[in-house]
Amino acid sequence: MNIIRHGVFILVLFLNTLIAKAQDSIFLRLRLVKGENYEYTYSRWDTIQGNTSFLFLRHRLKVPHQSIAGTLMIIKDIDSNGNYVLEAEQNKLRLTLQIPFIGTVNYDSDSSGFNKNLLRGSVIENIYNNEFSAVLHHPFKIILSSSGKVISVSGMKQVMEAVKDSVESVSDLSMTQKDQIFKNLSKDYNDLAYKSDLNSFFDVYPDHRVAIGDQWKKELFTGIVNPERDTYYYSLKNIRGDSVFIDVKGDIYSPGDTAANGTPTLMTGTLTGTLIFDKNTGVILEERTYSYATGTDIFNKKIVKTQSSSKEVDEMKLLSPNAAKSH
Repeated sequence: MNIIRHGVFILVLFLNTLIAKAQDSIFLRLRLVKGENYEYTYSRWDTIQGNTSFLFLRHRLKVPHQSIAGTLMIIKDIDSNGNYVLEAEQNKLRLTLQIPFIGTVNYDSDSSGFNKNLLRGSVIENIYNNEFSAVLHHPFKIILSSSGKVISVSGMKQVMEAVKDSVESVSDLSMTQKDQIFKNLSKDYNDLAYKSDLNSFFDVYPDHRVAIGDQWKKELFTGIVNPERDTYYYSLKNIRGDSVFIDVKGDIYSPGDTAANGTPTLMTGTLTGTLIFDKNTGVILEERTYSYATGTDIFNKKIVKTQSSSKEVDEMKLLSPNAAKSH
C-alpha cells in the first residue's frame, strides 16, 4: 500500500507541476482589432569597413550609414481565415550616408528634405531625393496571420512606378545609367522583397505555448536575389505585468553579388538582441538587435575583405484615432 500511495503522490505532484507550468505559460499570438492604427518604425545604424584601391592608392574604407523608416498600418479587416488585412503606407524616412570619395548625404522627410554636403555635383542628391520622395504615402496592402506570417504584400508595383518616374526626371543621367538604377531599385521595390523584409520582423512567434526558460528556433530567408539565410534562437526570459521579455541569438549567412570574374561574395556573423511583446495584443512593442559580420563585398567593381557592425531597433506603436488622422 505504501508503494501505491507513494506512486499516487508522485503522480499528483507531476500533474500539479504541469498545471502550474500551463498557468504560467503563454500562447504568443497577434490579437489585433479592426480599425486600429499602428506605426511601425525601423531604425538601423551600420558601419562597414574594408580595404580597397582608388586612384592607384590603398584606402581603408569606413562607411557609416543611419536610416529610419516609418510605416503607418491600419487594420482594415479580418478575413475568413482569421488573417489581418492591413492597409499601409510609408510616412517617414531619414537617411545619413557617407559615400566614399564623394561626401555625406542627409535626407529627412519631416523637414525640408535634403541637407547635403557633397564634394561634387548634385546628381546623387537628385537621385536620392527623387527616389525617397516618390516612396512616401503610396498605399499598399499586407495580409498578416496571427502567428506573424506575412501571407502576402501587394501594391509595391505602383510604388516602383512612382520611383521610376521620379528618377526618370533626373536630366543629368544617361539612359544607360537610368536603366542600371532601375534594375537595382527593382530588387527592393517589389511585393516579394517587401514581404521578405516584413517577415524578418513579424515571423518570430513560437508554434506552441511557452513559459519562462522555454526556447524555440526560427530559420528565415530575407531578400529575393541571393537571399540572406539566418537562424534565430529565442528564449522567454521574463513576464512582468503586460510585458513579455525575450532574448534572441542568431547566426547570419548572407551571400552577396557575384564579381565580374565569377567570384561570389559572402558575409557571415552573429546577432544578439531582446524583444518586448505586449502580452494582451501579442504586438512586438520593441526589438533591439546587434550584429557583427565579416567576409567579402564588392566596391568599385572589386572584391574587398569587409567587416560590418549593425544596430537595429524595430518598434510598433498603437496610435489614437486622432493621431492617425494627423499623419
